[in-house]
Amino acid sequence: MTLWPVIVRELRAQSRQPATYWLRLVAAGIVFAVFALVLLRIEQQLANSKGAGATLSAFGAQAFGHLNATMFLCTMVLAPLLTADCISRERREGTLGLLFLTRLGAGGIVTAKGFVYTLRGLVLFCAMLPFLAVPMLIGGVSERDFLMALLIDGTVLLLGLSAGLLASAFNRDWIRSFVIAEILSACFVYLFMLQHAAFVSSLTGAPLVVFNGSSFASQVIGLFSFHANSADVVTRPTGAFVVAYYGNPAGFSMPVMTTTFNGRWAGIWAMSPAVHTQWFLCIFGCLVEALMFLLLAIGLAARRVSRSWREEPVARKLVRIRKALTTPVVAVKTLRGRLARSLDRNPVGWLQHYSWSGRITKWGWFAFIIAAESFLIADFWDFGDMQPGIAVVLLCGMAFASAASFRKERESGALELLLVCPLSVAQLMWGRLRGLWMQFLPSVLFLSFCIFLGAEIQSYRHRDVEVFVFFLTFLAMFASVPVIGLFLSLHMTNFLPAWLWTMAFGVGVPCLTLGREPVLQLMALYVQCGLGLMAWLFLRDNLTERKFVLHS
Repeated sequence: MTLWPVIVRELRAQSRQPATYWLRLVAAGIVFAVFALVLLRIEQQLANSKGAGATLSAFGAQAFGHLNATMFLCTMVLAPLLTADCISRERREGTLGLLFLTRLGAGGIVTAKGFVYTLRGLVLFCAMLPFLAVPMLIGGVSERDFLMALLIDGTVLLLGLSAGLLASAFNRDWIRSFVIAEILSACFVYLFMLQHAAFVSSLTGAPLVVFNGSSFASQVIGLFSFHANSADVVTRPTGAFVVAYYGNPAGFSMPVMTTTFNGRWAGIWAMSPAVHTQWFLCIFGCLVEALMFLLLAIGLAARRVSRSWREEPVARKLVRIRKALTTPVVAVKTLRGRLARSLDRNPVGWLQHYSWSGRITKWGWFAFIIAAESFLIADFWDFGDMQPGIAVVLLCGMAFASAASFRKERESGALELLLVCPLSVAQLMWGRLRGLWMQFLPSVLFLSFCIFLGAEIQSYRHRDVEVFVFFLTFLAMFASVPVIGLFLSLHMTNFLPAWLWTMAFGVGVPCLTLGREPVLQLMALYVQCGLGLMAWLFLRDNLTERKFVLHS
């Protein structure tokens, strides 16, 4: 069979990649960290509780909800990254044409790659799965809950793999492929959630999305809010995507919904066995649809590869369209003057934003923050509470940009030329870091304004210290994330582990103290500053001694 040697070749190639093992370790580490935090919370509240049995059952359900939410999000983010560069890398390195010298066609090549990366995704999925079964030992979670979560997360895994495969087939540049894969994954998962919402609505007779006193923006955000409820956590459940809602949160009522369905799994399990069967068949049908969609994505990718595997010049029409869309037409002299001054000041910083794609990245993030805040302001009283989430998303984008820094220079060999230029190591570091900071500065300034606006709207005068400490931590993360990302970009061969470790050290450490006492947030602030300083020193020493990995 001609297909089998290609599968073996891909398996051997992936087994030699350090990212294959690091990715499983990071995914399992994230779920383990969430599980440890939930256990700490259970221990603290059990010490103040009298009903130990009931409390264990409630917190077993709560742990299941948080772990399922973490596994859901990790799968949605990491699964498309597995396949996002599987075909585009072959095209960049010139090995795609060599595969066509065999008896394989485009369908066989894409099928072999799809099989290998699906197997890799299943291994990643299995690395996180044991933690989801632990809450069954605590209590409050049954086997049917675990099976339902397995079907839902498996559907998300297949949709993410399909998104990455399509993005890799239609792109050559790895950055564009990663970004498009994440966007497609979010869109596919959102459509899956809407399909689930429609079924739950028809099954229970409840409205599609139900909040008390909510706006359209809150409803859209609520589709992705599926953490477990408990007696001390007030969350807005919705019929759109019931993943792990348990308990009856204090002070919360849903008068517009029936008493037999309250937007949680417990509400559906309280219905007749026929409803349970219909719900199970719906989720199983979604899993089958996701599998069929993966096969369809393989077919579309194979058709695209068969048409574009030869290196051909870009059509003149496309060149004219790209030039018309990317040529500045407003304030051209001002833009040229700013770029000229930036080039004279430090050419390394100029490399970060001289191109149209760099400028689109800068103002695209600014437009995203404005659009997100415009939606969130509709939910007036919760505007301030949603700012940490927006800040985390922005900082993850900074981690992506910094971990991708100097990648193109390493691929083309321009980094060696930069190191022999009449530029000192300090100029090289400050130039690239200044370019990264300036790229996100408009978004950070507007988000800072929204943080204090949300605190003023919600009359947080009794929490001024917490808001101020959070703002200082946010500024420390804004300053340190590019330093950490730049160090890891030159220290690691593959982009994916560099990005994940940048988020772990630059974003994950302070996020563990969000919503806690100001003393813990201050400790996280000091830790973040220390990590940034250590990354700066290591980066300076590595550049001085020319210790950095070459592109593989």
